Amino acid sequence: MEPSAKELLAAYGIPVNETQIADSPEMALTISEKLGYPVVLKICSPQISHKSDCSGVALNLETPEAVKTAYARIMEAAIAFAPSAGIQGVTVQAMLTDPDYELIIGAKKDVDFGPVIVFGMGGVMTEVFEDIAMGLPPLNHSLARQMIRGTKISRVLNGFRHIARVSETQLEELLIRTGRLVTDFPEITDLDINPFMVKDGKILAVDARVHIAPCKEICPPSPDY
Repeated sequence: MEPSAKELLAAYGIPVNETQIADSPEMALTISEKLGYPVVLKICSPQISHKSDCSGVALNLETPEAVKTAYARIMEAAIAFAPSAGIQGVTVQAMLTDPDYELIIGAKKDVDFGPVIVFGMGGVMTEVFEDIAMGLPPLNHSLARQMIRGTKISRVLNGFRHIARVSETQLEELLIRTGRLVTDFPEITDLDINPFMVKDGKILAVDARVHIAPCKEICPPSPDY
């Protein structure tokens, strides 16, 4: 789930925002006060990957009353959407407002090629615009740079009007680290960091999911002698 996925990313030096699980409205309030308003609540369930599909996200909650109301609404909507899902409550994180743009970094295990790394425009419009590039790990800075520059969103990385410049080297490093992560753990079948929010030149992963499955390594046949 999201908190565990973010802990895994953080272990590889990928910047994430603090995220905690609340299994009651009271706990959601306690965490919100600790993090500071406004906050975001998201449904927390292994069976619900795309949280917005079930109205499982509440943004920009600025008061205790708003948090209580959002918690009840999210839980009710999630149960109606997936009655058999195991729901652990909601995740609570600080609200990051008005990003300059959003990116996606992901990986998917292909039957023939193994892990395939994806980079491109992130957010809810990822599947609409399909502005993505793919590469095969292990990546180095040159290969990662080719991936980045193969997308249209890369045109704003050097800054555009009011949008601050982003370090291309840092993005290259994030792609390299993602490649190392999925090759270090062949149990990972799918990894999705979406969105990476970019604001004032800083990059932060605010949502992430990782799917795992038992890994069966297939060894090449022994030569006949």
